[in-house]
Amino acid sequence: MILINILFGKSSIMKKNKENITKVDMDNCNYWRFDSSEWENLCINYLIENIIINLHKKDMIITCGGLPLPNHDIYYQLEQEYSIKFYHTLILEKESMINKLLENYKWRESNKEMYNSIIYT
Repeated sequence: MILINILFGKSSIMKKNKENITKVDMDNCNYWRFDSSEWENLCINYLIENIIINLHKKDMIITCGGLPLPNHDIYYQLEQEYSIKFYHTLILEKESMINKLLENYKWRESNKEMYNSIIYT
């Protein structure tokens, strides 16, 4: 069974990871070029494509892009269908000073119980 760690927050953490795992950046599916109402489906489809390509090979680390939150049913469905396990990691940047980032930080922090682990940077 492969483990898929989805990083919610700063994607540079993935790039720094030196483990022998498959790395998938949601930005590669160019979801942001579409209407925001389509982002979730585009990212889910891209996630599924990468799961199928990597199935039974290596663990994966993935940036969240437009993927749904950890409590979305799709993760359970995919775990059952592909015999994989999702692990959701929340990245909180406590030194960010930009107002939008602070708003995002407050929202993420208030919802941190949905994640398997939290990394403070």
